[in-house]
Amino acid sequence: MRGGNGQCGFLDAALIEAARAGKDLDEGKAALARVIEYEAPNRGGDGKAELIALITTRTDPRTPPAPLLAHAYHERWEHETGDDQLKTHLTGPGRALRSKAQTWSARKYTATCSLITRLAR
Repeated sequence: MRGGNGQCGFLDAALIEAARAGKDLDEGKAALARVIEYEAPNRGGDGKAELIALITTRTDPRTPPAPLLAHAYHERWEHETGDDQLKTHLTGPGRALRSKAQTWSARKYTATCSLITRLAR
């Protein structure tokens, strides 16, 4: 993986160079992965597209196809952003989305998500 400066982050640089050179890799350090790159338009709200690299262990390009994985990843982050809104911004400082009964927590969460979805449209 590359950071903004083109440097390898937490990965072993020697392992990456060996992979690029086509050398045998240490199976304890390496894993087969599929990289799907796609552009997300206006992701930062500034009108510019951002290149997204999705890394998965689903290596067969036919199941699931890249567009489906890219769409699922986008949907996941829509939910993550909504969760952040619920937990951090909408409930107010020092308040938590809790209930003594788990079913009530799930209902409250679902109702709040539905409300936010409707208000966002």
